[in-house]
Amino acid sequence: KFNPKVSLPTSRYPQDTLGHLKTLIAKHGRMDWNSDVMKARLKQEVVLLQKNGFADLLPYFFLCEEVIDFYRQSGELPGPGRGSSAGLLTNFLIGVTGVNPLHYDLSVDRFLTADRAASGKMPDVDMDLPDRDMLLDPKTGWLFKNFGDRASAITTKTTLRLRSAIKDVFRGTTGAVPYEIEAMVRKFDDPPQGITDEMFVFGYRNADGIEVKGYLEENEELNKFSLKYPREWKLVVDALALARSWSRHASAFVVSDIPIHKFLPTY
Repeated sequence: KFNPKVSLPTSRYPQDTLGHLKTLIAKHGRMDWNSDVMKARLKQEVVLLQKNGFADLLPYFFLCEEVIDFYRQSGELPGPGRGSSAGLLTNFLIGVTGVNPLHYDLSVDRFLTADRAASGKMPDVDMDLPDRDMLLDPKTGWLFKNFGDRASAITTKTTLRLRSAIKDVFRGTTGAVPYEIEAMVRKFDDPPQGITDEMFVFGYRNADGIEVKGYLEENEELNKFSLKYPREWKLVVDALALARSWSRHASAFVVSDIPIHKFLPTY
């Protein structure tokens, strides 16, 4: 049984996360301590990020600061944090974003609210970095040099869809995909977003309880194929949604406070 819980890389940073935040704010020199407006906004955000009753989220932002600072110190030009994260003054003060949200009346609520934090909804800072290998190379990348087995790429799987399942069944049973089959599957539609191939082929009930006809019933060519090749069709049905291949996610990585393999299977 897995016991999923927040495991931010807290041990990398001082236990006094508020004190470390003050150190980073001083490092970047963007805070005006004479501004009551800035001080009030910063206090509001500290309560939201550190005293939300769920988890101290400040180490997440420390990591963002450290990554961007690493690129800058290496002579590279990273893109600043963008999207809703630009509404967080804390991000601006520690150099993660490049825009003071108070100057443009940007809302912190669009980024994170107390209710979302208490429910376990994690914040999300989007960053554009100019060189992938500097961060993610398994041997020389900053992430693995600093976190070792507490960092990991995320595995993704390519599943067999209707078209690929039909072609792979013929490759497996006859050694090749006949031209007529290749031409047929090119005409097939893709399932709508959020609908599995099995639902798409055989039909389903939508959120309103209305029955949606399956592609097998609506598409004459697929229906003819299922009757002409019953053996192959049975294999196609069995193959739908099976993993065809495994790969690494193009950009997603996990960083934890303990070795990943201690609480998740790794591959």
